[in-house]
Amino acid sequence: MKFTTTPKAVKAVCAVLAKAAARSSTNRALECARIVAHPDRVEVTATDLEWAATVVLADADVTEPGCRLVPVGELAKIGKAKAARIKFAGGADHGLHVEWSTARTNANRTLNGEDPAQFPEVRHADTSPCPELGPSVVDAKRYAGKEAARFILNSIRIGDGAVCACDGRSLYHKTMPMPEGVGLIGLPRFMEATVRGLDRVGFSECGRFVTMARDGLRITCRVTEGSFPDPAQILPKSGRGCKIDPTAWTEAIDALDGCFSGENNLAVLRFASLNGSAAHVAVAAKNGDASGAVRINQGIGKIGDGFAIGFNADCLRAALKLDPERFRAGSPNTAAEFVTGSGARLVLMPIIID
Repeated sequence: MKFTTTPKAVKAVCAVLAKAAARSSTNRALECARIVAHPDRVEVTATDLEWAATVVLADADVTEPGCRLVPVGELAKIGKAKAARIKFAGGADHGLHVEWSTARTNANRTLNGEDPAQFPEVRHADTSPCPELGPSVVDAKRYAGKEAARFILNSIRIGDGAVCACDGRSLYHKTMPMPEGVGLIGLPRFMEATVRGLDRVGFSECGRFVTMARDGLRITCRVTEGSFPDPAQILPKSGRGCKIDPTAWTEAIDALDGCFSGENNLAVLRFASLNGSAAHVAVAAKNGDASGAVRINQGIGKIGDGFAIGFNADCLRAALKLDPERFRAGSPNTAAEFVTGSGARLVLMPIIID
């Protein structure tokens, strides 16, 4: 195996692979990157058996195809070289010989490798365009469960034409075109930045893996087994709505911060329309020591005068972080939703007002 590339390209590849490779494993191959030099490209893959990433090495010029398996951490050190190009060549005993030159120095290093046959088989599903995939998956992560007792709620559901997440009190749902299939995935925080830029998705025929991709990068995640809540049973079918200013609503909730009490942290929204100029939404809260209300001057659309509904204040804050444009509700006892300009829906379950 022989090829050349730039330190910048090696550094970029390792930034992704370091997140997919195992940090520590009894199987040394899981701490390594498999480098495969094809006649027209170089692909580098790492996996911890839950996540797998395959990256096309940029600026690679292959003169001899081949394969090597070397530790991701050692490969990352090569990316720090102060040189225009780096030469890679397969060495004895699965090693990888590396050379580079600067104006003053000539350097070389040999990376001790593992037998490529020890690397687990990695399969990526065929993918189709899904332009809003990455940002929607990262947004959904915010509304998934955090170590929920019902572990399936810690997952993000991708499939059936939508990305959604549910923590039992709220549901994120964003529709988009995607191929047939469905899968539940967990998204670690350290993978969020990488996933945000992905714009293709595909599902394995066996239903056990979801692949997300963009040009030069494919990431595959093992599907979480379990029964996820049916979004169709949660999404409101009807309701009356109004436009909102999420910044004003957030400021109102923050102003009442010392008034929330108990596990529910109840915030009550009361809609009023005395006349055209006095329409407003009042946000109220109280506990044993303090109570308060903040009036937000705005129109209330088709929501009736005197309508009131209560929510957990923390859930309400989280919904407003999505920067919604509209609020819609049917009755004080049924799910209400916030809707963004791009069509994402954040459904909140109300708290019964005494």
